[in-house]
Amino acid sequence: MRIIYVPLDERPCNSKYPALNVAGIDDCELVMPDPGILGKKKTAGDVEALARWLRAETPRAQSLILSLESLVYGGLLPSRIHSLGAAECGARLSLIPELKRANPSIEVSLFGLIMRTPSYSSAEEEPDYCAQYGAKIHRRAWLADKGKRRGLDESETAELARCEADIPASVIADYEGRRKVNSAVLHAALEYVQRGGVDYFLIPIDDSAPYGYSAIDQRAVRLQRRELGLQRIAPMHPGADEAGATLVARTLVRASGKSPTVELLYSSTSGGARIPRYEDRPLEESLVSQIDAAGMRLARHDERSDIILAVNAPGEPMLEAWDQDSADPTYDSLRHLGVFSDEIARRVSDGALVALADVAYSNGADKELVGLLDRSGALDGLASYAGWNTAGNTIGTALAQAASELVAPNEKRREKLLTYRLLEDCCYQSCVRQELSLAAPAPVSERERAEHFRSGGQIAQRTAERMREVFRVEVSRSLHGAERGLVGVSFPWNRYFEIDIDYSL
Repeated sequence: MRIIYVPLDERPCNSKYPALNVAGIDDCELVMPDPGILGKKKTAGDVEALARWLRAETPRAQSLILSLESLVYGGLLPSRIHSLGAAECGARLSLIPELKRANPSIEVSLFGLIMRTPSYSSAEEEPDYCAQYGAKIHRRAWLADKGKRRGLDESETAELARCEADIPASVIADYEGRRKVNSAVLHAALEYVQRGGVDYFLIPIDDSAPYGYSAIDQRAVRLQRRELGLQRIAPMHPGADEAGATLVARTLVRASGKSPTVELLYSSTSGGARIPRYEDRPLEESLVSQIDAAGMRLARHDERSDIILAVNAPGEPMLEAWDQDSADPTYDSLRHLGVFSDEIARRVSDGALVALADVAYSNGADKELVGLLDRSGALDGLASYAGWNTAGNTIGTALAQAASELVAPNEKRREKLLTYRLLEDCCYQSCVRQELSLAAPAPVSERERAEHFRSGGQIAQRTAERMREVFRVEVSRSLHGAERGLVGVSFPWNRYFEIDIDYSL
C-alpha cells in the first residue's frame, strides 16, 4: 500500500512520528514531500511545488492523507499570518477533486484545523501584533461570546469594554478577516466531502476554549456538517499535531480489515469528566472521538478488547509538567496511581496490548507514574506510551502507535518508539527543557535566537547528555541501555519547546 502523506508542517511531530509508526510494515510505503517544499516555521512552503508533486505522486497511490494548512497556506504558522483572499484559497483547494479525478480509486483523507486563539500575548507563532494584544484578543472574544450565550456580570461587562477600547480596530479587522478566510476553507472542504470527492475529513481544534473565536467557528462547522449529514465522516475534537499520525493509523487499520476494540482504564474514577488545559470538553468525550478517528471503537462491557488504553488523568486544576514536583493535592486525592500502575502491570503480564496516554500534566510526562511502572517491570511491556503537549496530542499519539502494533507487531519498532517517547516526553519535556529555559538568555531577534542554538553544537550536545542522565534515573530498571541509542538532538524552530531526536537502537 502506497500512502501519500502531506503533513501539517516540517516538525518531527508531524512528519517523523507518523513515519516511525509504519517502519517495518511490509507492503506499506509512506511517501512525503521534500521538507524544503513544506517551508519552515513562519516561512510558507511552496504550495505550487507541492501541487506539482501531488499531481505526479497520487496516480500511483492507494491513499492520500492531506493537510489543508499545507495545501492552502503553506503550513501551520503561515495559516495564522497569511494575507490570502478566499478566492485564492479556493483555487488551491480545488486541487483535491482534480487529484481524485486522476485516480478515482484513491482513498482521500483530509485534516484541517479550527484556528487557535492563544490566551497569552506572543508573536512567536501569531501575527506581530499578538505580542502586545494577544491576550486581549482572546479575552475580548471569550467575553463577547459568553455574553451572547450566557450573559455577563457587571465586572465582565466592564472588562469587555476595556478590551474593546484597548485593541485597535485595524488589529481586530485583520485578525477576524483571516479567521473568516480560514473558516471559508473548512466550509468549502466540507462541500467536497458531501459531493463524494473526500472519504474522511478530520477537523482538529487547535488549543480550544469553551467561549471565543474557536467556539464560534466550531458552531458554524457543526451546523454545516449536520445540514450535509456528514457527522460520521467529519469528526471534530481537540488536537492538532497528532492528526497526521491518527489518519495514518486509520488507513492501516482499514487496510487490515480489522475493527479493533478499545477498553478505557483510568487512574481516577472521575478522570474522564475533567477538562484538560487548552481544551474545551471533558477528557472522555475526546477519547471517544480520537478512538473513532483512528478506525477503532470502544469495547462493550461484554466483549474482549484488542487494546487497553490506560489513561492517566489530571488533578484539578490540571498543571504543567514542570510544576509536578509541587503538584496540587488533588493529584493524590483524585487519583489512585498505585492501583492504576498495578492494574497496568497485571494486564501487561497477561499479554494484553496496553497503550498508555499520560495526560496527567500538559507538556510532559508524569514522572511518578513512570517510576511506578519502571519498578513494577510493566514499562518494558507497554505497546505504546505518550505524554506530551496537550491531551489531544498525547491520546492520538498513543493510539496511533498501538494501532501499528495491533496491525503489524514489530518488537524493534515498539522498543524504539517506547524509548523515543520516554526520552522526549519524560526526560526532555518534564525535566531537561525547564533547566535549559531557565538558564538561557532571552534573545530579542530571530537572528540572535538562531546564533544561540548554533553555538558550536554545545547546547545540543549538553541536552543529549542530560537526557541520557535523566533516563538512567527515571527509567532505571527498564529498557536497559536504551538511552545509549540517543545519537543527538536538534532544535527545529530554534527554541526549546520542541526537539528532534536522532535515535538508533
